[in-house]
Parts: sequence; structure tokens; C-alpha cells
Amino acid sequence: MRRQTAAAVAAVSMLAGTIGLTPAAQAAYPTKSFDITYGATYARGKVTFYNRSVHVSGVERAVPSSGCRFVEVWTYNASGDLDFQAEVGGTCNGVVDFNVDVAADAPGGASYVVVKFWYRDSSWNNQRVLTSAKVLRP
Repeated sequence: MRRQTAAAVAAVSMLAGTIGLTPAAQAAYPTKSFDITYGATYARGKVTFYNRSVHVSGVERAVPSSGCRFVEVWTYNASGDLDFQAEVGGTCNGVVDFNVDVAADAPGGASYVVVKFWYRDSSWNNQRVLTSAKVLRP
């Protein structure tokens, strides 16, 4: 009898794991896409808004004739004040993935995010913002 009970408990545990009975892990958070294109280069991805942070993931592309590219993410609270910023990615040739978590330490998290697409020369001495996208919390 003990053997059958242990087997039944194991079977139920395995079933619960396979059908995903973990409500916290299944919570949906608001997500918004962005697409920044500058000539033949781009940064594309999505922003996921959490209660005290944002997660930004995507891809960026650079071509050798256009210099290096990188992405910077800035979070803003409901008053429009800058909370935090983070630099991510960076390529001088090709397509690279990027992922970054940025704090948004305000009640309810960030109201919006600004994703900036930067240029740097290959010596990394000269740099400037090429363009940016404001991503509003849905």
C-alpha cells in the first residue's frame, strides 16, 4: 500500500509540473515592441514592464561601413524623472542579441522607457545618439 501511495504522489507531482501549476511563473506582464532603424542598421526588440524593473531584449545590427552600434536603455517614472540607465550590446559588424534588466525603483515601476541607438567609431573615441524610441507602458 505504501508503494502505491508513493507512486500516486509521484505521478501527481510530475503531472502538476508538466501542466504548469505554478501561478507565479505564469503571470503576464505588459510587453511592448520597438523597432529603431538607422540606414542599414537597426535595434529591434521588446520591453517587458515589471513592478520595479524592466527587461529589454532584442537584436542589433551594424555594418562595417557605418561604424559600431550599441543600445542604451533609460527608465522613467510617472513624473517623467529618470530612474536608471544601462548600456547593452555593441557590435561593429553583424547582428548580435542583447538582454538587460534595468531598475525602475518607483511604485508601479517605469511609466516609459527610452531606447537609444548609439554610434561609436571603431576606436570608441567618438560617439553620438543616432536615434531613439520612447516605449510607453501599455
